Amino acid sequence: MTPRRALAGAVIAAASILALSTLTDACGGPSDSSPEGAFKAFAAALQAARDDPEQGDRVVALLAAADRRELQRRADASKRLGGEARTPASLLVLGRAEIAWVPKKVSVAKRQDRRAEVVVTGPEKQRARVVMVREDDGWRVSLGLAQAARAE
Repeated sequence: MTPRRALAGAVIAAASILALSTLTDACGGPSDSSPEGAFKAFAAALQAARDDPEQGDRVVALLAAADRRELQRRADASKRLGGEARTPASLLVLGRAEIAWVPKKVSVAKRQDRRAEVVVTGPEKQRARVVMVREDDGWRVSLGLAQAARAE
């Protein structure tokens, strides 16, 4: 699998596992003070962006700084190469991914100083792992966009 396909799969997978009103209601509301809470906030923002693409900036704000920088770099490159002006949010697959399953449980599988893996479990024992990173202003979702770009 090429790095580009892996990246597209990661973004689609992240979007596909998020049916968020259930998640935020069942788990007491989002907060970025914990990896679980940050994931729930991201999930809620994704859901809002599915209904209102103007909310895409909130999704981007909840990504790790490295991912935000990579999205901005790609938006700038698109403009430099003569493409249409793009925003970082417009580069994500917001609102175009079908929800594959509804998350029922979110828990931390591994946690080190500034990195955690959140496991999201679905109603039929589906599982997905999401990498979270601790930044100065809270936990953020890491899609690994910068690493994928370096691998290309």
